[in-house]
Amino acid sequence: MLRTQLSSLPFKDHRSPSELFWVKHQPYLENQGYLLRPRYHPDWCPSWIQKDGTNLREKNSFLLFEDQHRSIYTSVVLDAIRIEDGVKVALRIVPVGSQELAMMMHLSSPQMRSDPRNHTVPVLGTIPIPGEENDRVFVILPVLRWFHPPDFHCRRQFADAFRQILEGIDFMHENNIAHGDACTLNFLMDATNVCPKGFHMADTDSIDELGHGLHARPRCLTTKHFPEGKDAARTIELKCQIKTSPEFLSAPVPYNPFRLDVYNVRATFLSFCEKYAGVDEFKPFCVEMMAKDPSK
Repeated sequence: MLRTQLSSLPFKDHRSPSELFWVKHQPYLENQGYLLRPRYHPDWCPSWIQKDGTNLREKNSFLLFEDQHRSIYTSVVLDAIRIEDGVKVALRIVPVGSQELAMMMHLSSPQMRSDPRNHTVPVLGTIPIPGEENDRVFVILPVLRWFHPPDFHCRRQFADAFRQILEGIDFMHENNIAHGDACTLNFLMDATNVCPKGFHMADTDSIDELGHGLHARPRCLTTKHFPEGKDAARTIELKCQIKTSPEFLSAPVPYNPFRLDVYNVRATFLSFCEKYAGVDEFKPFCVEMMAKDPSK
């Protein structure tokens, strides 16, 4: 789940049913120490509508407002500010008793987190959902973004990103956990060092959704990468982004999900080798790990 980089939909004067769920729980979440964006407050009035009823968007369609966009993933996740320290977090709705929740909590246990190879997304806490205590729960996660873009600026950054991803996948496999879709859209990073001014959760290419572009600096500082995604940390049905693996092409024949992970990571790695100059020495390694029979 864990992907909190929330793409946005066109601005709306009204809120969708999934947004109204968050509006309903905004006072409760604030009481728990988590503040949602203004759009999700019960008394929200679109900032482009003046007190006299004037709609500024109708007068100038190029005007931008922080609260004009609604995220497409609000049925599952929304960003918030942790009031005690001002840190951005993601609140994800997860079914109680689900394999997903059990795996998330297991991978975030003190014993599992003590292993430096554990690059799975850490659970920061949980909050029960009023009236749904036996059905669903808010899981508090760090705010992450897709690991690319911004672009890599040197070979060290390129190698370190994939080292962490490979290390994380290896850790999961060692603990008998298959990712199932270890591909680009499920590789995340802690962007604290890369995007020091942060990014808006409804538009990850903007700082504030007011037209100010993303301020990204060379990725020369240590950046944590996470081989994680909404379908991660469990063995799943054969449904993934990369469709050239032997496992995918031979479906519905039973397959080894661990081999599939290896193929997908290397295919992703190879696609980036094609994108960047100066990393050709990695290609043979990728090709070898994409062999039809990985045991050879």
